[in-house]
Amino acid sequence: MEIELILVYNKENEEFYKIIDSKTKKQVGIIFSVLNHIAYEIYPEYRRNGLATKALKKLIRKIENPLLEITFSNIASIKVAKKSGFVLKRVEGEFGIYEINRQTR
Repeated sequence: MEIELILVYNKENEEFYKIIDSKTKKQVGIIFSVLNHIAYEIYPEYRRNGLATKALKKLIRKIENPLLEITFSNIASIKVAKKSGFVLKRVEGEFGIYEINRQTR
């Protein structure tokens, strides 16, 4: 499945996008950034198809020094981060802070 990011909201350092299936035009999730911090959600019925990775790769092209904060129990998001070129940089409590690997960018 190919996806598109459709900008819904843009104000100063905040952007919010719908993740849309390019073929059916159905919304399959959301992704947003505040400053350089990124968060996303793929709707349950569309998960396990690589859509979060595709959306994240599209969005990080637009953001300088993107960051992800992921709880260690969220194995799926850790996999998405790694597939998208992020590496664990530090630990803050129950969260791993992931930064883009500059060698792969």
